[in-house]
Amino acid sequence: MAFNQRTPHHPNTRPEGTASMMVTRSPRQWKVRHEAMSDRPVRMGIDGWVWVVVIATSPLQQLLYSMVSPQVRAIPLAAALLSLMTVRVVKVHGQRVLVVVAALIVIAGLISGMNSNLRASGEVAVTLGLLVALLPPAVAFQLNRYPNFLRNVVVAFLGVQTLSALAAIVQMAGGSVLGVVAVAGRARGLAGHPNILGIMSVIAILILFDLMRRGVINRVLGVALLLVHAVTILGSASLSSMLMLAVGLMFYVFAARGAIRYLLGTLAIVAVVGVLVTANGNLISLLPESLEARVSEVTDPSGDRASLLIRFGAYQYAIDSIAGDPIMGVGMDTMNQSTTQSGLVVHNYLLRGWFQGGLLLFIALTTISAMFVMASARYIRRTGVLAPAAILVSMLVFGLTSSLYTQSHYWVVMLVSFVVMGGLMPKEPLGPLRTVRR
Repeated sequence: MAFNQRTPHHPNTRPEGTASMMVTRSPRQWKVRHEAMSDRPVRMGIDGWVWVVVIATSPLQQLLYSMVSPQVRAIPLAAALLSLMTVRVVKVHGQRVLVVVAALIVIAGLISGMNSNLRASGEVAVTLGLLVALLPPAVAFQLNRYPNFLRNVVVAFLGVQTLSALAAIVQMAGGSVLGVVAVAGRARGLAGHPNILGIMSVIAILILFDLMRRGVINRVLGVALLLVHAVTILGSASLSSMLMLAVGLMFYVFAARGAIRYLLGTLAIVAVVGVLVTANGNLISLLPESLEARVSEVTDPSGDRASLLIRFGAYQYAIDSIAGDPIMGVGMDTMNQSTTQSGLVVHNYLLRGWFQGGLLLFIALTTISAMFVMASARYIRRTGVLAPAAILVSMLVFGLTSSLYTQSHYWVVMLVSFVVMGGLMPKEPLGPLRTVRR
């Protein structure tokens, strides 16, 4: 992105080698832009590395929560607040919408708190609201300031999640890592929970798949990592992860241009036919024992808290509560998240939002979800990098079967993906791990 300083420039021309969006109107403005770009540091500072660590350790947040301190979940917000106080933030696409959504979340927490505990509900609302409003501009600043920031984030995230996946494989073999073992045959890796392990491995697969598709990573290494994470997903026995992976791969099939679409479609058909033939009508017999048990647990009417019937009962409880008072909500704090005597949380982030936070929280979550989807649609039309959009869309689909609105490790992934799409949207892709100054 550097260009020759000696080349004369017309006010309405752009020099060779300059990104297509860098348009200036006067020689003086051009000089200011050139000086700003030339002052852009090549090596990341401490602030950049702090954010790399915050983002890359998202897969470990639940384990650190239980082993270190519950305050671990506040680290992303603390980093965002520090960025704001040191004025290391920049405006992002959709910033006004994010601020409005954050305000709605906070108001919803205060209103619904009147039905439960105003302080506890308010704390949850303020934490989530500030995270939504402040994390995107803080991460966008790092993307704009440091050319290697995104690359370092991707490498660090893949490294951390691969370590967690390898730990999961050890647990699948009956071993223990840092005192963590498989529970009911389901590996937890270093994630603290099988579902989190599976979801983070899905994110890793979507990133790897895109890097391999674009020739950015060695194919042998890429295939090896894909296998590790695929085995990890099976070992986690997380049905939500498998749903998310299916959505993410379908996204590639329909969004990718050229022969890759037909190749993936053919492979998918061959795989389905092969499974049907091999299973001979008994698909569940092909699953690992832990996954087979999980499927039986969810589909068996006599199962425990995770069975479909009990989940549907939680949905119905929430719907009845909303019908009785669609405005207020029962409170956003954890003391009011249970819907039935079993203590099950509503596993649908939109329905749970309306049930606990009332109509305002439902509007806030619906608005930000719509913004994410529209941003993804715009993004894939203007760049060949599909991973951020695939991650964001598949996470939203996962949210329809989960209670993610209070889980900051998921919000960090979604908000970072959204920011990356805002910072990687040139007319011609510059590469999956490079950023563009606007």
